[in-house]
Amino acid sequence: MTRLSLTGVTLFLAIEAHAQYSGQFIWRSRPGGPSAREAHAMAYDALRGKTVLFGGLDLSGGQRRADTWEWDGTIWTALGPANSPSARRYHAIAYEIKRGRTLLFGGQDASTRLADTWEWDGTNWTQRSPATSPPPREQHAIAYDSLRGRVVLFGGLHSLGALSDTWEWDGTNWTQRFVGGFPPARYGHALAYDSLRGRTVLFGGVSSGGASLGDTWEWDGNAWTQGSSLNARSYPALAFSSARGRTVLFGGLSSNAYEGDTWEWDGTSWTRRLTLCNCPCVPGPGGRYRHALAYDSARNRTLLFAGGGASNYADAWEYESSNQPPPCSTLGLGRCPGGVSVTCSTPPRIGSNFCVTFASEAAFSLLYIGLPTLPVPYSSPAVCNAGFLYTVPLIVLQVLGNPAVFCVPVPNEQALVGQVFGVQGAAYGILSCFHITNGVAALVQP
Repeated sequence: MTRLSLTGVTLFLAIEAHAQYSGQFIWRSRPGGPSAREAHAMAYDALRGKTVLFGGLDLSGGQRRADTWEWDGTIWTALGPANSPSARRYHAIAYEIKRGRTLLFGGQDASTRLADTWEWDGTNWTQRSPATSPPPREQHAIAYDSLRGRVVLFGGLHSLGALSDTWEWDGTNWTQRFVGGFPPARYGHALAYDSLRGRTVLFGGVSSGGASLGDTWEWDGNAWTQGSSLNARSYPALAFSSARGRTVLFGGLSSNAYEGDTWEWDGTSWTRRLTLCNCPCVPGPGGRYRHALAYDSARNRTLLFAGGGASNYADAWEYESSNQPPPCSTLGLGRCPGGVSVTCSTPPRIGSNFCVTFASEAAFSLLYIGLPTLPVPYSSPAVCNAGFLYTVPLIVLQVLGNPAVFCVPVPNEQALVGQVFGVQGAAYGILSCFHITNGVAALVQP
C-alpha cells in the first residue's frame, strides 16, 4: 500500500498484484473464419508466420471437425490437405521450430479416445508411427520446449480416469519421464513454454475427483516445481509472449462463471491485466472455456479463437500489450459514443503537480481519483447518459470553470514511481445533469 497525499487528503492506493495496470493492454476483435467451435487446438508456425488451427467440436451442429485453417494476421484460410487426422475434439498441438512441423497428439473422435501422432508441414498432415506412445487420452496439453527440442505432454483423461504422467517427444519417439513431486492428475488444463526462463508452465484443470484446480506448476526438463495459485478454473488457455516475457492466460470455467479475465505469469506470480475499452465498450472477449490461444511472435500478438460458454462463439481476438505505457492512457470511453475527453496537461511526476483538464458546459465539475478498474456500467438520474466507470474513487475533488482544470501535487517519494491510479471526471451540463468523462490510467513518473 502506497500513501499519496493529494490536496491535503491522504489517498491510499492499494495496487494489488491481481489488479495492477502496468502497461497498455487491449483485446482487438479480428475477422472470423472457422465455424463456431470449442475444444479445438492452435499453434503458431514461426517459420511460415501462420497460426494453425485444427478440429474441435462444431457448436452449431455438434459434429467433431477435421478441418485445417491458418491465420496470417489478416485473414483465415481453409486448407484442403490430401491427408488429415480424423475428426476430433480435445486434442493438443504444438509447433516444433527446429523441425518446422506442427505436432498433434490424441483427442476424442465420435466414440474413442485416441493415441495417434501427426505432423503438419504447411501443406499436408503425415501420421507418425513411434515405437512408444502415450496411452489414449483427451483433454491433455502439450507445449514445445525450444531449448531442449522436446514437446512436453502432461495429463489428460483416460478410460481409467485422470492422468498425471509426463511424456516428451523428440521428433522420432515418445518417452515417459518418471519423476517425483509431479502435479496431481488432471484434465482440461493448459500448458505453455516460457522460452526466456526455459520452463514449461502448467495451470488449472479438473482433478480426478472432478474439482476445478487453480495451481501453477513448472517443468524444467528434470523436475516439476509448484508455484503460486490463482482462482480455480478448468479449460483455460495459455500462450507465452516472448516480447514481454510473460505467459498469458485467458478465461476458463470457474465454480460459478465462464471467466473473461486476462492474467500474466512472470515466473513468480500472476498479475491481472486491465484491458482498454473499445466502443461499444467491449474490453475483451466474452467469458468462455475450451478456447485456444497462440502467440504470433512476428507481430507480437496473442490470438484467441472461439470457445464455448454463454454463447456459441465463432470470434477471433488479438491481445496487444506494451511494456512501456505512457504517463496517461485512456482506459475507455465514458459513454458510447461521445465520452468527454480528458487531457493530462502535465504528467504525474513525483515532486510536481499533476494536472488534467476537460470541457465543462456549466462550469462545475468533479474529479474522482482512485484505483483503476474494469469498466462498470453506470446509470443514475444525476447523469445525462448511461455510461461506464473505470475508477474506484477514493477521493473526490471539485472545481469551477470551463474548461475544468484540476492540479494535484504528487509527493516527492521515490516509492510512488511506477504506481498507477485511475482518474475520471463528471462535467455538469446545461441540462442540469452530469456528463461522464473518459477513464484515464495515470502512471507516476520519476
